[in-house]
Amino acid sequence: MADNRIAHSRQRSASTGTAKVSGGERPGFSFYFPFMTSLIVSVVLSVLLWLVNR
Repeated sequence: MADNRIAHSRQRSASTGTAKVSGGERPGFSFYFPFMTSLIVSVVLSVLLWLVNR
């Protein structure tokens, strides 16, 4: 059952760029981490800092 839930979460989050961790020791607990948003923010900040320090 848990494997099915994890596989379903991976399928859904693959298109949105968000990782979902759920279940485990706390039933009903879910944690979402936005990979794509983090990547975009990181690239923008890196470019801005590079321009400032140039």
